[in-house]
Amino acid sequence: MIANRSITSLPSACALLIGALLIGALLFATSACRTTGVRERVEVLAEPVGEGQVAAVVDSTRIRQTITDLVSFGSRVAGYPGATEAAHYLAGRMGEIGLEDVKMDEFVASVPLDEGGELVILDATTLPSPTIPIHAVWPNLVRTSTTPPGGLTGKLHYVGNGEWADFNGIDPAGAVFLMDFNSGVNWQRAALLGASAVIFTEPDRTTRVDGEEKYLQVPVNFPRFWMEKEWASPLVAYLEANGSVNARATGRMTWKRLPAYNVYGKITGTHPVLKEEAIVLESYYDSISPVPAVSPGANQASGVAALLEMARYFAAHPPARTVYFLATSGHFLSLSGVNDFTNRHTRKNPYFAEQIEEPINMKLFAGIDLSSARDQIGVHYAGILFAGNSFEKQRFFTPFGRTFMGYAQEVIRRGAFPEGALMNVITPSQGILSTEFFPAGNIALDAELVFWTGFPSLSFATVFDVREYVDTLLDDVDRVNFRNVYTQTVLLTELFGRGANDPLLFPDFKMQLDDRFVTGRIRVVEFDPREDYIPSKPKPGAVVRFRRYNKSISGVKNEIFVVADSMGVAESTELEAARTYPTEGYVLDPETGDIIYAPDRGPYGE
Repeated sequence: MIANRSITSLPSACALLIGALLIGALLFATSACRTTGVRERVEVLAEPVGEGQVAAVVDSTRIRQTITDLVSFGSRVAGYPGATEAAHYLAGRMGEIGLEDVKMDEFVASVPLDEGGELVILDATTLPSPTIPIHAVWPNLVRTSTTPPGGLTGKLHYVGNGEWADFNGIDPAGAVFLMDFNSGVNWQRAALLGASAVIFTEPDRTTRVDGEEKYLQVPVNFPRFWMEKEWASPLVAYLEANGSVNARATGRMTWKRLPAYNVYGKITGTHPVLKEEAIVLESYYDSISPVPAVSPGANQASGVAALLEMARYFAAHPPARTVYFLATSGHFLSLSGVNDFTNRHTRKNPYFAEQIEEPINMKLFAGIDLSSARDQIGVHYAGILFAGNSFEKQRFFTPFGRTFMGYAQEVIRRGAFPEGALMNVITPSQGILSTEFFPAGNIALDAELVFWTGFPSLSFATVFDVREYVDTLLDDVDRVNFRNVYTQTVLLTELFGRGANDPLLFPDFKMQLDDRFVTGRIRVVEFDPREDYIPSKPKPGAVVRFRRYNKSISGVKNEIFVVADSMGVAESTELEAARTYPTEGYVLDPETGDIIYAPDRGPYGE
């Protein structure tokens, strides 16, 4: 259920109210992925996977080019222009490969859009230019790094890592501080001292943790920006040699409802029976970083580059089963892209299933989540983003693990891959915990959302990789190990080349999975007694937060933010039945970014 909270105005007596309505029953809908006895053997009319057949199609040069092309579009954060360009590019590639019925499903992404920023040096200097571009860091909860229209003017100081000693001899009131990015949470010291803003300089190396430390889960009004190295290096050198200068920082970032796209096509199966058992192969193509406008996402494009190569193989060697190739956006926005796909095409809950206009008879969903520092893949079925107990479902997926490990052994025996190329994360051997396969910490997987809509779902993810550059601004093409991406792509193609043709791929027993998701609608309205005696004035553009726990899980934003539509309605279809979601609504001034309305928790509120 959703907890309702009243929201009061910070500056006025008008009250902002939120009402919540859950659509759909709060009872789990149990899906029946089952057979009625021993499955009848069917003759497979598709060709087997011959030795060297996959390697003859999968091309490492093409993988490199795909990743390079995607990076060239700029930031692919869902809703950003680069993501839209990437969607059209992928649709064109799928058509060129020969996939059938290539489509682009549009959905709404609620994102903070960076609309530009600059630092202007007001004193005469020897710098190449007095105007330097800067980019906004991810919001503190909902409060963006938008400055007042005239910007923030003050002394510009370089303070290195932002240690307390670095502020000695500086009047911090109203100052703008230039600070090294790899400085942990020391930017908060600048805020405590009364500075007006901080600008981070691009480092040579960084980590995801460094990025996550640059924004908070509370709406602190303190603008934070990023400056690229080509501008930062001469500026730091000048400040170290000559001391502070007068400067003006200006930036604008606005929460918006923007179009995002899932792109998919299919190859119809050749077998008269098996072709009705569709397999959906999926990978995301969006990117993420702590600075949304600077998100190259090269390693993050590894999975979708592999997906295109797999599609090319199946176009040349049509499978017995129908195979869909799905490239999703919104992975890093709480898996919103794959969530839209399930609601549009595959639900088990009868209430939602009846509303689907273009159903897909999906028998298996396989999410591909690759990185490039290692070349080993793990097959898994669960995740940690949602609250359900997935362990009790492990017995349903154990046969899948054995089956795919059997496919891998066929390839390994040919000498094409070493032992351990595929790891069984479903039932790990020798007492290894499933979490040990992902040294980066917890990982959020697209397939886990599909799993909780009641469908058999597997994840094929790179294991033993810390994913050093995921959710960083430095995830560029030069940091991709293309050989490892190629190796994983060949292995995945070998596996599914067998699985798509195997009449015994699916376990021959009853598999009961729960469709856990319901829809929550929040209407944000203002109470103005001069217009009505009840709260009724819609607040379009309000930002509604459905609270969860961690702010980020390996780059995936965990909490759900939805920008209200023209009627003041914010809707999420990604809420788990019987789970409480405290909700908050915020209205921001479009010119200054200041919060006008916010939750009133009272004097003892949490």
